[in-house]
Amino acid sequence: MWWWAVPYWLEELFNKFIINKDAFPFPVLDPVDARKQFRFPVNHPVDGVAYACSETEPDLYVPLARFHQYMYEAKLAAFHNLCANLGARRCIVVYAEEDGKDITFNIGVSGIPTQTGTISGNVGAGFSQRKSESAKVFAEYPKPNRPITGSQSGWMNGEPTWVMMQKERLERNLLKYQAEFTYLDDMGINADLAANIAGFGINIGGKFEEMHRRKWIFDVEFWPL
Repeated sequence: MWWWAVPYWLEELFNKFIINKDAFPFPVLDPVDARKQFRFPVNHPVDGVAYACSETEPDLYVPLARFHQYMYEAKLAAFHNLCANLGARRCIVVYAEEDGKDITFNIGVSGIPTQTGTISGNVGAGFSQRKSESAKVFAEYPKPNRPITGSQSGWMNGEPTWVMMQKERLERNLLKYQAEFTYLDDMGINADLAANIAGFGINIGGKFEEMHRRKWIFDVEFWPL
């Protein structure tokens, strides 16, 4: 699910901030007021740019053009945080799929969770590349120095293996598990929508980046409690 400028269920609350309300089929918010109410990427919001959010992070608004890359990385970060909070020792990629194609043996490091968060580009700390047939890349985590905790992230919805991994770890000291990560739903943000919005003369924040449907399977190993 997505909204423009502000969620529709908050529209009445922010009516005093909305300008030219009848000119567009979505809310319009002053950038100064928007910054006070919601989260944005660095150097945003920019006046005249269209933003969208997902129901998993309803206070995070990103430029429409890069919506899917932001949300993909946000979900990967949520998975990384889940593993770290549960006391994972290492996280190994055993299968990777993009747009229906098996890319397990061709993957690089872009978008893989690490100790310092999601990265793109060169290999970062805590990262190793593996040459075996069963594992290509893994993230390593330090031994936890505090009690393990669960996650309340909205990204847990729709990922039953995350829910089960958390339950078994918290209740039964789970030591190994195979968890899936998927990014398959475009949430209504696609090239046709971007073109329609641009047709109003509104800046979408750059060239629209198409969604890539992705599926990862991780072998997760935990530190003993």
